[in-house]
Amino acid sequence: MAVLHLQNTKKVSAERGYSVSLLSEVQKAESHTDTILYSDGQSVVVHSAIMSNSSELMRNLLASSESKVIILPSFSPVLSDFVSLVYTGHVANLSVKDTDLLTSLCTELGMTTTTTVDKDNEHRGKRSEFLKLETEIDIQSEERFRLRLPMSRIDHRGGRALNCGHVFEGFNGRIQEEYNCSPVGPYEGPYDQDPQIPLFAQLSKSKLNYDKYTNFSHPEKIQCKIFQIKQKNEDIGDLDKIETLEVVGNSTDKFVKPDDEHRVFYTCSKKSCMIPCPCNPCNSGEGQCPEHKIMHMDLFDENEHAISIRSTELSCSKENFFTFSRSYILKYPGIPKKCPRCRKDLLHHKSYHMDFHWTCKFCKLYQYKLYPKTVKEFYDREVKEKSWYRSVCPYCDTKFSG
Repeated sequence: MAVLHLQNTKKVSAERGYSVSLLSEVQKAESHTDTILYSDGQSVVVHSAIMSNSSELMRNLLASSESKVIILPSFSPVLSDFVSLVYTGHVANLSVKDTDLLTSLCTELGMTTTTTVDKDNEHRGKRSEFLKLETEIDIQSEERFRLRLPMSRIDHRGGRALNCGHVFEGFNGRIQEEYNCSPVGPYEGPYDQDPQIPLFAQLSKSKLNYDKYTNFSHPEKIQCKIFQIKQKNEDIGDLDKIETLEVVGNSTDKFVKPDDEHRVFYTCSKKSCMIPCPCNPCNSGEGQCPEHKIMHMDLFDENEHAISIRSTELSCSKENFFTFSRSYILKYPGIPKKCPRCRKDLLHHKSYHMDFHWTCKFCKLYQYKLYPKTVKEFYDREVKEKSWYRSVCPYCDTKFSG
């Protein structure tokens, strides 16, 4: 598999990274407009300042034209890859055909690119940059069985272009970069409240409830199935674990959660499928990183410790992203973001823990959210939890006197 890299017309700071440096250019722009690229009935939107920064031809063209629509012939298969390229500086997992097509598109737009071989993908199979949302499974009675992750896992590659009106600094800057570049999407991790409470209790714009958040989907006309994890799945990437599922038989009974302390099972929107969670801890027997433990919330380090971000916003681009009910941050004090084992554990938590996992350190930290049965009780419990942290020593959990 190939990786295509974009060479910019301006020097990009290696320390700050491609995306953050380009967003700095956006911030300097006098006006914030969008450029629409249209091909074969499909279109994508790119911030005009970033398009201008990608080549001299684009800078001159967009400066001299009032129209911000560029019509392209026969490039629709790689339009979403083009968006990823101009916003991140590279795009991976390209086939030879798509690499040639995307290179040709960049040449037409005056951009200079280089191609490298992704050695990891060469030897271990294709890996995704984004969470794989669906898979097609061969079954005997039907031609193909298409299974999709729940609605909480959203394909944001084409529509999540970053129209950033502001580049934040400090911890908010970190949140902005991680959210806008998340391979999972806006809903990372499990449904972290009682199933009776709609998600709008925490995110006012969300239309998801517990069933929509956790239930897989498949074509209505196809009978529900019982699934298992393939025995040989080591070569399937962390973001592609939906491909580890295989059918072992038909299911006619309504789904009942198995009494299993170590594994979590999901069902579908028709409520009869039995689908094992494809995350690594549920299937490998390894558990999570034993070296790093969750610590007291007051010991959270904004620069060093891991986080998850939840929001209904398309991107983190404006100050109101950080206001109540538009987003919330889940902090994991004591879990270093640089530990490879912890990074993998957290990625599987964000990607495949649609429902609460009692063996997961990231889930268990916020288990208090599961107990309230109403929205008012939920808010009261949030206040009580913060009060508890103030009442105990951050280092030994001894309760303060008085």
